[in-house]
Amino acid sequence: MPLDNFIVRAKRRSVEKFRDPKGWDNLTLDDRLTLIGEVAGLPTAFEDGNLPAKQFDLLLLTTQLELLKQTGAFTRLQMRIISFASALEGIDNVPLVAKEMELILDIQTDTFWEGITPEILETVRRRLRHLAELIKPVERKVVVTDFEDDIGEGTEVTMPEEGSGVDKARFKMKVRRFIDNHRDHITLIKVRRGEPLTKQDLEELQRMLIEQEIANDILIADLDKEGGLGRFLRSLTGLDKAAAKEAFSTFVGLHQLNADQTEFLDLVINSLTEAGYVDPASFYESPFTDLDDMGIAGIFDRDQAKEIIQIVRTLNDAVAA
Repeated sequence: MPLDNFIVRAKRRSVEKFRDPKGWDNLTLDDRLTLIGEVAGLPTAFEDGNLPAKQFDLLLLTTQLELLKQTGAFTRLQMRIISFASALEGIDNVPLVAKEMELILDIQTDTFWEGITPEILETVRRRLRHLAELIKPVERKVVVTDFEDDIGEGTEVTMPEEGSGVDKARFKMKVRRFIDNHRDHITLIKVRRGEPLTKQDLEELQRMLIEQEIANDILIADLDKEGGLGRFLRSLTGLDKAAAKEAFSTFVGLHQLNADQTEFLDLVINSLTEAGYVDPASFYESPFTDLDDMGIAGIFDRDQAKEIIQIVRTLNDAVAA
């Protein structure tokens, strides 16, 4: 706070006291009242252009306040913090985020919020505020309507309990932990290695997830609509890189590939390793068109492209019993 500013100068004694780090030791009630009533509102030369971090500060400080007041608004704020953590989990490839991943995952569990205190929330604020700017804001289209509302008789509607973004994020986090705890399970090994799954394999995994209260019939049904439990698990485990390379070994042995073709195959293998599944239609889109505008069709002849697509489909279909 610049002492040459006439507004600050009027509170010079209080400002100078708290400029000294020792002034913050053993704060009395009068000290706190002075800070709130005289110092907090004074102009400062410090500039912090990190708006997302400030917004996160406000969210956490408001949550601390509502926790102390024990109001119903706390639950709504709690869900916003969980959504924030879920968004960070989605960019776990960023080193700064990966460093705090244990806390990020912990926030999304029910256990974390049992016995929550303002001190714990303050720790969350300090450790995660610098990550807020890494989250891309959700773009919302503005829709202009030109009609007159016709308000009819009100009716009671029962909202579904499942299906929110937070529920899905927490479910995904729980399944990841399930996978980590059962890495040596024969079916999960088959998922990672790209080996075909049987109906019995998937039923066994489904039974385990339900017994451990990680999933329920509704979530399993939702997964079936999106490709099935096997594909979902593969998206979390990825495909073992050695298995992916082995799947293309015969193709590579039969054809003398040039540099662009080799790079294209490496991109396919890396995509399978990271995402566990690749839609062959994406071979005509970026990043596969970065090597040639026509994608796979511009790099391989027709028969070679068919071979590659068939190999990828076989790997994809292996998790769909």
